[in-house]
Amino acid sequence: MRRYQDAFYAPLVADWSNFGTWTDAGAKTASMRATEIWKTILATEPDLGHDPARIEAMRRFTTARIADGGAAPES
Repeated sequence: MRRYQDAFYAPLVADWSNFGTWTDAGAKTASMRATEIWKTILATEPDLGHDPARIEAMRRFTTARIADGGAAPES
């Protein structure tokens, strides 16, 4: 019992609520919760000073892959 609070991994996306509580809270799927998490991280993380040219290159790469038939990112 001494290590109970820190001996287990608490996943970020899993919802261990029972069905009624999960439904009352909006019945969010794991994908919906994961999307909220990454959007929150992007909105709240400080600018880490990445090279703007590198960021633009990644955006061009992503746009090209989507144009080639890749899956578009969720909005």
